[in-house]
Amino acid sequence: MKSGPTCKKILVYFLFCLLFSFLFSCADTDPEIVNVQGYLIFDYQSQDEKPLVKLAAFVETSSDVHRVESINLKCLENNYSWQCSDPLIFANENCQWAGYTDFYLPVDENFKNGSYLLEYADAQEKTVSSSFSLSYPEENLKKQLKEITDDIKSSSIEEICVYDSAGTVLFYGLRRPSWKEDANIFSSIKNSSYFRISYVSNNDATIYILPAVYKNAKK
Repeated sequence: MKSGPTCKKILVYFLFCLLFSFLFSCADTDPEIVNVQGYLIFDYQSQDEKPLVKLAAFVETSSDVHRVESINLKCLENNYSWQCSDPLIFANENCQWAGYTDFYLPVDENFKNGSYLLEYADAQEKTVSSSFSLSYPEENLKKQLKEITDDIKSSSIEEICVYDSAGTVLFYGLRRPSWKEDANIFSSIKNSSYFRISYVSNNDATIYILPAVYKNAKK
């Protein structure tokens, strides 16, 4: 079963660490997985540097997501494994997810294209598993942002995340028609300090996060 457009947008929003709080339920039910998704995130701190690369993985459940205890991840191509003992949780009336956005590899190693197994465990140590596939252009790992900007813009959806000076998310979504210049973004959102643009690829499970643009930056 695949999630609809609303869930997908909320899931990307989750990558910026905005967490929704809901009441905890103690229902004694077996965990059930509806869907799993993995994204490779290319995080660029500047135009001239290579990206910080990390893997994000999420599981959508039909059982109470607030009972999640841990999420284990394993690459079936090389048997590398990761564990998250404190998954982030978010939910709305349409879907509920648990996941983690910061799975890393040792320096000088790259995430393999191929299959990944995700194991979901709840508070009673009941487990259920499912898998997802990762497919991304490995050549982009060695490229600077300025070398691939045109390509990723042509095949991605642009999203903007606006923050205040403390790093709190004030807005996330599509660029408004009135935001033709950077100054328009800052003038329309009170207390905004900086923003970052992300490109969510339509062709594969990759997200490219561009360097921060600051309100008072010198040009």
